[in-house]
Amino acid sequence: MIQEPKAPRAPAPRGFTLIELMVVVTILAILSIVAVTSYRYYARRAYAQEAKQLLLELKTKQETYFSEYGQYVTTATGVGDSDYFPASHPAGSGTSNSEQWDWSTLNCAAPADTKQTGLCHLAFKPSGNTYFQVLTQGWGPANPPSSLSTGYDFIDNMSLTQRWYYGIARRDADNDNIYAIFIMTSQSNEIVAIEELE
Repeated sequence: MIQEPKAPRAPAPRGFTLIELMVVVTILAILSIVAVTSYRYYARRAYAQEAKQLLLELKTKQETYFSEYGQYVTTATGVGDSDYFPASHPAGSGTSNSEQWDWSTLNCAAPADTKQTGLCHLAFKPSGNTYFQVLTQGWGPANPPSSLSTGYDFIDNMSLTQRWYYGIARRDADNDNIYAIFIMTSQSNEIVAIEELE
């Protein structure tokens, strides 16, 4: 009897070994760490650009106001939480906009307080919501202070024998009371960035 040749067997499917899977997982973990780190770096740079843009606009508005009225504008008496504007988020905390600050509350037709009055005098209002709150204080002939006590050496070491102002932009990215703070003064061409624990 003649036997028919057997058909060749298809090779059994081969899976990944445990070591191969571990290598793939390790590579993915390393790539994830690099991606997250890069994202955070570029996000911080973008936020820093917004703070610098706000402070440079504030500087321009202060100088324009001084050239017309002979004094600088003050929106705050200090650097406490209540001295910054805006005071609220667009849709409240816990929403997608909880990191941004709502500038639509700035009402120059009927300013609610010194902060709004000062910003309206400067005609300072960003076109939309921002990630930063701001404040500014400046020299005026009526009652120039003999010293400043803000807790920021960059401000407190300014010479008060000449006309001066400063501006601060701050951001608390994750509501942990650690603020990214940017400061500019009339007596320096640089904007200083600091992180502070409150």
